[in-house]
Order: sequence, then C-alpha cells, then structure tokens
Amino acid sequence: MFLRRLHIRVASIIALIGGIIAIAGGSIVYQQSEDSLMFITEQLVAQLADSTRKPSAIAVYVEDDILAKEITEGLVRNDLVMAAVVTTNEGVLAQSGELTTQEGGVVIPLFHPFIEDQTIGKLSVYPDIEFIQRNVSEFAMQGSLSMLLVALCITVAVAIVTNEMLSRPLLKLSREFERVDPSDPDNLQTITVVKKRQDELGKLISRMNGMISATRHFYLQEKQLRKDTEKLERQFRLLFERATIGIALISPKKGLLQANPAFRNMLGDISSLDTFCRKFNESGQVEAIASSFSKRENAEQDSVDLSYYENGEVKWVHCLFAYVSEQRISQHREGEVLIEVIVNDITERMRREEQVRFAAEHDPLTGLHNRRGGEPFLRNLISASAGNDKTFVLMMIDLDKFKPVNDEYGHEAGDKVLEAVGSRIPRFFADSTCVCCRWGGDEFVVGLLAGRTFLNDIDIQCKLLIDMISVPVPVEGVGTCAVSATVGAILLKREHAELTTLLAKADELMYAVKREHRGGHRIESY
Repeated sequence: MFLRRLHIRVASIIALIGGIIAIAGGSIVYQQSEDSLMFITEQLVAQLADSTRKPSAIAVYVEDDILAKEITEGLVRNDLVMAAVVTTNEGVLAQSGELTTQEGGVVIPLFHPFIEDQTIGKLSVYPDIEFIQRNVSEFAMQGSLSMLLVALCITVAVAIVTNEMLSRPLLKLSREFERVDPSDPDNLQTITVVKKRQDELGKLISRMNGMISATRHFYLQEKQLRKDTEKLERQFRLLFERATIGIALISPKKGLLQANPAFRNMLGDISSLDTFCRKFNESGQVEAIASSFSKRENAEQDSVDLSYYENGEVKWVHCLFAYVSEQRISQHREGEVLIEVIVNDITERMRREEQVRFAAEHDPLTGLHNRRGGEPFLRNLISASAGNDKTFVLMMIDLDKFKPVNDEYGHEAGDKVLEAVGSRIPRFFADSTCVCCRWGGDEFVVGLLAGRTFLNDIDIQCKLLIDMISVPVPVEGVGTCAVSATVGAILLKREHAELTTLLAKADELMYAVKREHRGGHRIESY
C-alpha cells in the first residue's frame, strides 16, 4: 500500500538509480571531464593563437620584429601558453617563452595582407602541457565529487518534496485545464494554478498559457488583418486607377486581363497580345520579347523604348515587361504565363534628346552637319565605296574674300553669306549620298559617292559649284555681298583610306590652289 503512492515510488526509484549512478559513474565522469576539459583547453589555445593572426601577418609583412615580439610576449603571458614564435619564410622574426619541444604546437599560417593565397610566414604557439594537465585533473576531480554530492542531495530532496512539487500540482493542473474551452477563442482564459513556479512544471504551465494567449491573439489579429487588408486593397485600387503610368496584365492566350485608365489613354483599345504588339512601329521587336516570355526563354523582366503614331504624331513610351511573380510557378505548371506590362510616356524626353543631339551635330547657322556630326557619315561613305562601282569624292571648300565682308559690313552680313552658301552647296549636289558639312569658319567639306558621269565632268562640276557660290548674296541694309571659293577635291582610288588622311590631303590641295590663284580648283586621286 505504501509503495502504491506515486511520490513514494518515484522517490524510491530515484534514490536507487541515483545511488547506482553516483557510485558507478564517478570514475566515468572523472575521465570524461578530464578529456573534455583537455579538449576545451586546446581549443582555447588555438583560438588565442588565431586571434593574433592578422597583427602577426602585418608584422611579418613589414618585417617589424618589435611588433612581432609584443605579440609573442602577449601570448606567453597567458598561463596556457609556454612559448610563441613568429617566423617569416626566411627565418624566426620573434620568439618568447621557453621552447623545450616543438611537438603539440598550434601552427597558424600567415597570409599576405593584399594577396590572400600567398603565405608569408607562420605563427607557432606551444601550450604548457604540464600546467594544463595539472589543472584539468583538479577540475575533473572537483566536478566528479560535486556530481556525487549533488546526486545525493537530489535524491534526498526528491524524496521529500515530490508530493508537494509534483503530485499535487499535477492534479490541480489537470482540473484547471479541463475548464479551458478552445471552441470559444474570444473567452479563452489562462491557467492560474501555481503559475509562479519556476521549475519544469511552471514552464509547462507558462507555455500552455502562452499557447492559449497566442491562440486568442492570433484570432483577434486575424480579424484586424482582414480589416487592414480590405483597407489596403481599396488604397491600391485607387493608386492603380489614378496612376500616371500605364499598367496592364496580359495573357498570351487570354489577351488583356486588366489595365488601368492611363494604359488605355496612352495605347487605346488593346484586346490581345497581338494587337498590343502591332500598336508599335517596332512590332517585330515587341513580338520577339512577348514570344520569349511565353516560352520562358527570357529573364524575369525586360524593357525597351517603343514608338507609335497617334493622330499623325509620333509618340514614345518606355515599356517594361515582367513575369507576375506570385504566379510564376503555378501558371507555368498550367502552361500559361502572365505578363505584367508597364508603359511610361517618354515622348517629351525623346524630343528633348533629339533636339540636343541635333544641336550637338549640326551648325546652328547653316543647318549643315558640323565636324562632329559629319565625320561618322563621311567614314560610312568611305566604307561603302569599297567594292562599289562608285568613287568616294571628298571636297574641301574655302570661301575667298569672306573676311572683307565681315570687316566692311559686319558679322551679321557675314552670317547671311554663310547661310546662303550653306543652302547652295546641298542644292548643287542634290544627291542622297552627299554629306555637306560646315567644317569651321568659312570652310566647308563635301563627301559623296560619284558615278562615272559625275567623274567625267568633275572639272566642270567644280567650276559650276564655284560659280554658284560666287553669286552675290542680297543683304538687307547693305545691298549685295559677293564671295568666291577655292576647292580641293580628292578621288579615293584605293580600297580604303582614313578620313583624317583624306581631309589633310584635300586641305593641302585646296591651299596649294589658293597660293596660285583664288577661286580655282584642283582634283587629285589617292
């Protein structure tokens, strides 16, 4: 009858097992403690050595024996370290402590501060084995004795307090837990019995109370979350509807699924991916992007600048394509991909860029290409002449008697003359391949691919060009201003030549003519 009581049975069993374990396990605990402490001590020595790796590497790198000595002396001041040595690839840089044997040391390789895989030396730390073993044995013995004493105390304590600390609280806990009703989250109550205990039973009660409180909290939080979600949905819907950029969701199979007003205002009535692609002048490029998205051959997103016509006017948009992230896996499994399309009107930006580009590449007075804008076109003509039945012709034209116009009538009159010449030269050639440039000041450069007819009459053509330039220019308030021109022309007969070389030769040829007589011309082959 006596042994039928739970706390007596538990106390007896604990006392018996505790005595056996305390006696039989003392030696085992001693040995394990010794091994464990020895291992921990070795790890501490290794960590201590590793903590000085970087300063030691710096000392070896700069060959600072004073810094290396301070590092080794700092290491041997620790009771666990018998000796420490810092060596370079050539020899010992610093050593501290008494080194009786080189066995059992911790060797740390030292790497170049700037070249990670280059070893420049090593740090060797030798532990004081005798000191460590002596202390480890003492700690292990103390631990073993302490374990025996604690085991006896626990056995006695368990036998005394089992009934008060285990049996009765478990009974109270069982009765208290029976009144918890999980079907009514709003009215869940925590367990109040022995809730101030700090033992396992107290922790169990605390965790149970935590679960009950968390259940109630999550239930109430879910209710609030539903309200917040509905509010955010209304806000995002408002943002979607009033956004200034166009946003749409397109399915390659089902067409346009969703689009905000800005998208429809920009692109009009779009019902399918095909009509979206054909909306743009670059429809082939858009179809290629859409096809790659449909086949999942593209990255997660892609972007491109596209143009289209609206009321006879060119419009530009920046278009961003992206997979719908939340449906990437599910839609792919179903064999369908949803594409998010975001369009932003960049028409004004493109117009400004075109204006800036035009201003950078054209002469503001004559409207012709300037040097920067004309050079690429001239090089293209040189390349096009290779293997062509037409010959590349480069003319350097310099106005004669232009400076007196500026000096006598002013720069406004000079500008009028330059404008007139700048309009006459392109009209004279009237060739789609012709490139006319104002090279600077009163110099003009013309490049063209000339056929056989032009080449046969090129001497006459140069004279006619000079005659056209020499026609007096009417200037308000002055009357007329007349200038002439000198022309140096180079015919490219080689397979290829550098533009700078041809320009230099045409310029040299033109000035040679000027020195002989102004208003003339000369033609040479190169």
